[in-house]
Amino acid sequence: MFTEGSRIFLHFPNENSTSKTLNPGLITEDQGGGYMAVMDDSNLRATAGSEAFVYFEQKREFMQQPIRIDAVLTQSDFDVPIGGCCEDAAQHDGDSDSSLQLDASVETVDDTEPRILIGFQTTGEPVSAESRQCYRTLTSISSNVNAMIDSKIKCPVLDVSATGFSILSENKLREGQVVRVSIQHDRNDYDGSAVVQSTKQLDDGRFRYGLYCAGDEKTNGSLFKGLREVGTTIQREQIRRMKGA
Repeated sequence: MFTEGSRIFLHFPNENSTSKTLNPGLITEDQGGGYMAVMDDSNLRATAGSEAFVYFEQKREFMQQPIRIDAVLTQSDFDVPIGGCCEDAAQHDGDSDSSLQLDASVETVDDTEPRILIGFQTTGEPVSAESRQCYRTLTSISSNVNAMIDSKIKCPVLDVSATGFSILSENKLREGQVVRVSIQHDRNDYDGSAVVQSTKQLDDGRFRYGLYCAGDEKTNGSLFKGLREVGTTIQREQIRRMKGA
């Protein structure tokens, strides 16, 4: 996915922040599934074991992918080439704001302090960071579409698409968190893994979460299949109601 010299931006979800801060960095090593990146911000706060998102450009589209931080080191631990970071950051700074279409800021480079090195691995597939690309089907006409999160949080499903869905819940979930999910509809359960992509707190204190399927249809086939079947069933029901009216 990433090669040495690839430009990336890391976002560390913070439930107390209303905007997304994109922290620029450079891939320095591909370790066969894991990656090392040198970050431009020498004061970056990151901890091993935490979850985050990596943003990057792929075929002229800004993408995001969930990751898990495995190690946080200082530049003094390794001799890592960092040339070109400043110039690259200036080139991508404006692009990331316009592509993301959100309130995002990009940290600037400070060459006076040792850089931070981060080791990470991806925990899900890359998706567009600009919007959910697939057509969404609202589930409001069907009251029996629910989701069970991590076998303990039951909540209504608000809409579905071929690759994701949104839910309404009183429980707190973190952006980037990978959860086990079971979509329940018409006495059928579709199980799999999903990644929390977005969060929004509503006026009544509840949260609207956008999730997308982790992995691919081979590794997460039941959930992918379920989202398609639920969407198709509801669309047919909508058509029948329109014809009846």
